[in-house]
Amino acid sequence: MILFREYRLIRLFRYPVPLRIAVTGTRGKSSVVRLITAVLSGSGLRVLAKTTGTKPLLIFPDGTEKEIFRRGRPSILEGKRFLKTAADLGANALVGEMMSIQPETIYVESHQILDPRILVITNVRRDHMESLGRSNLDIARSYAAAIPADGVLILPEEEHFPIFEKEARRRRTRVIRVPQDLLERAVGEREVLPATEFKANLRLALAAADFLKIDLQNAWNSLRSVRSDPGSLSVHLIRKKMSCQKLLAVNAFSVNDPDSTMIVLSRLNLHHPFRDLPWLGILNLRSDRGDRTQQWLEALRAGLFPELKKLVLTGGHAVALRNKLLARFEPSSLQITKIKDPSKMMELVFGMTEGDTAVIGMGNRRGMGGVMCKHWSTVGELYDL
Repeated sequence: MILFREYRLIRLFRYPVPLRIAVTGTRGKSSVVRLITAVLSGSGLRVLAKTTGTKPLLIFPDGTEKEIFRRGRPSILEGKRFLKTAADLGANALVGEMMSIQPETIYVESHQILDPRILVITNVRRDHMESLGRSNLDIARSYAAAIPADGVLILPEEEHFPIFEKEARRRRTRVIRVPQDLLERAVGEREVLPATEFKANLRLALAAADFLKIDLQNAWNSLRSVRSDPGSLSVHLIRKKMSCQKLLAVNAFSVNDPDSTMIVLSRLNLHHPFRDLPWLGILNLRSDRGDRTQQWLEALRAGLFPELKKLVLTGGHAVALRNKLLARFEPSSLQITKIKDPSKMMELVFGMTEGDTAVIGMGNRRGMGGVMCKHWSTVGELYDL
């Protein structure tokens, strides 16, 4: 719990900022913060935003960004400084990504610090299970702790859990379940959606705009020029020197869990040339995230990624994972590497492929994932789907 003196200061900083929006969920929080911020700014509001995804950032009303400097471990008391900065800047709206992954701190961050008028829950996926719970229902129950009193809860209709409705009713909060066809109804079926932005994220931003009486066409125009979060889904074209061979390198390292990665791959499958290329995966594992490794083992054993004909395993648990996957993959299609040099990693990948190939970076951004992201953006050409 927050000490009374701290709480009084927080309320003092919070009071001048009438519209406060908090975003929680498993995936897509940083992207949704950016999308909603663009919608609000496009409507004339002075908005301060905070993301805590790949890199903790403040996004100022003029669109400039500044990395948040942390002394030691992240703390939810960052929210106090966030509120003070918003008040000092004369912001009349703020959009903040919640950083808590413990039910108790989720409650404190929402109710005692941000006190949002609107809470957005992006989705419920199995991640941080040691803190949030082992099942989707347990994780939903953890996120429900953030539901504000006398406010508004916005979430995709396919992510609705009865616990959300129950908790919202107890706290006299309105629930807006965003329909899956909102985008088509709002902007038309012929509108081309950004291939590297999740449709559900766009729907949530438009739903927030609709609730706030912002014209949906104007909101959509604002969404089309949003700057991506560092480390977000991107595709780069990599050419092999002294050869005609090309790779389409997909940075999906930040997506983390298999369920969300499957959504990414299914979307890529809709686009030429991904439909026609063989796929190779670089699966980066974290030694401190055994739960994620277990999820990947279950998904790969179940054949949930039939497009992936070959895999490069790197990071913690790579040897153990390969041994458990040999019944599913040919030994020659599973490579383990301790390579730390991204150029040598690409030499390995080119050596495993013949002709043009789609290379999918998966699993975790920390370590080799982040190294490959930076390398692809340096040596490759951003590929517009």
